[in-house]
Amino acid sequence: MLTRLIKNKILLKLKNQSSGLTLVEVLIAVAIFSLLSVVVGGIYLAFSNSQDRTQVAQKLLNDAQYALESMAREVRGNKVYYNYSNCDAEITVVQTTQCLILEKSDGTIVAFAVETDGGGNPEVINYLVKEAGVWTKGGVIFDINQNQGVIDSILFLVSPAAPGVDPLEDGGGNQNPLVTIEMQLSTNATRSFEQVTYNLQTSVSPRVYKR
Repeated sequence: MLTRLIKNKILLKLKNQSSGLTLVEVLIAVAIFSLLSVVVGGIYLAFSNSQDRTQVAQKLLNDAQYALESMAREVRGNKVYYNYSNCDAEITVVQTTQCLILEKSDGTIVAFAVETDGGGNPEVINYLVKEAGVWTKGGVIFDINQNQGVIDSILFLVSPAAPGVDPLEDGGGNQNPLVTIEMQLSTNATRSFEQVTYNLQTSVSPRVYKR
């Protein structure tokens, strides 16, 4: 009899101990879980944003470097053209005030011209060809609508300055021109964490010496 009473008390005690969590314990557990969820969610969001920013910025940089190298390669293989008054008067196929005009070995005139939008902002870098006195579009080097970027500014700096007297012709300074191309581009993003700006520059001299 005594043994049975002792056994019942032990079972009752064990039952009371395993009766479950109290309300306070449940609230504490929920609070901890919620806090961990917020922390993990914030880390994931920051990582995801960083990945998006990196992808957008890298694509713009690749496109900008391709554009810059394409123009530099064309400068190396051709001669700077000096015989024009200004970009706007010379090139009528696009609206431009910034251009770099080159002359190929066969006499064909080509140019890189910055086409602007209605507000005068750089929008497209065109490759143009002049044949029989008429300019035509030969291709696009950079387009803000395709390359997901904004051209903040682009400058073609030629020394000796063009237009002017060709330094490699009679009466010139017998100096091989140096062409410097400066570009500033930004990601076309509305979210602040995706906004990145690149400043690129290259200087190159034509390898064609003609006098």
